[in-house]
Amino acid sequence: MLTKNAKKLILYELMNSNQQGTGNPAPATTRFTLTNISGADKTTFLSYNSVYSFINSLNHMMTAPTTNSITFIRVGTGTTEATEDDYKLENYATGLTCDSVVTAIGGNYSKKTYTATFSNTTDADISVTEIGFFTNCYYDTTNENDNFLLDRIVLDTPITIPAGESKPITYELSF
Repeated sequence: MLTKNAKKLILYELMNSNQQGTGNPAPATTRFTLTNISGADKTTFLSYNSVYSFINSLNHMMTAPTTNSITFIRVGTGTTEATEDDYKLENYATGLTCDSVVTAIGGNYSKKTYTATFSNTTDADISVTEIGFFTNCYYDTTNENDNFLLDRIVLDTPITIPAGESKPITYELSF
């Protein structure tokens, strides 16, 4: 389910999309509040171009959240139904490493599919029950950045990754 964070970013893009190619200057910056994965409200300090770039560059997935990431997925073991108020996964899976991410665009750019391969580095099977789609963006005037949840799904059928093995997990974002 798309979170309020995602809806704010999308709304900002829609409100300012008429700025592109019109000769009208785009606003230098905009400020609105997003909730980070710690539950803290952060006033973003985003330029029009950074949000436009985020919306149009969802295929630039990274394998792990870093300061250079635009978007990434994480997996968890939570089972509580997703809501638009979610700002984090219920329970982040531990003992998994993300080895690679492959993206595919389809349907006139209306669907993006991400396949991330996760390796279980523990001695026990891990059941993935939730997947989150995140962005890492700047906030405040200090140019600090943080991770923000944009979409969370709870799986009807868990994906089990056996101990010591790897398994691809596919996540699809349609719009």
